[in-house]
Amino acid sequence: GQPLHNNASTGVILSNQTLVLQSVSRNISGLYTCVASNSEGDTESNAFNLDVKYEPVCSAGQQRVYGAARHEEVRVICDVDANPPAGLFRWSFNNSAVQSLEVDSVTSEPGGGRSIASYKPASERDYGTLLCWGRNELGSQAVPCVFHVVPA
Repeated sequence: GQPLHNNASTGVILSNQTLVLQSVSRNISGLYTCVASNSEGDTESNAFNLDVKYEPVCSAGQQRVYGAARHEEVRVICDVDANPPAGLFRWSFNNSAVQSLEVDSVTSEPGGGRSIASYKPASERDYGTLLCWGRNELGSQAVPCVFHVVPA
């Protein structure tokens, strides 16, 4: 692992045998140990797993634009990062003509974190933006994942 150094501006405070982490975020999850050194040698404590819980957020690197012909089914994949994993999802379709439209079917994968909406545009007004929100034990996603369905 990487040694931690006292740095109050980043929220890392080391004092004697105590480690304080302030304003923790999900990217500092992991195993932590304490190493003591003296003239006799080094010793290391048992590892402590810091498991930071957080509400769903959109996973990076997803396909955001899907092309489909009229009456052609498109499978829009919504991946979210969350701890614990998102188990519930909500979808919405928005454009200027229709405020909310049900997708044909939605499936979620075992273990959470992914939902797939099967959507079939029937007319020009059915092209637009699909929004996806994940939900876990901590709450609902604040900012939806945004996907655009365009004519192929």
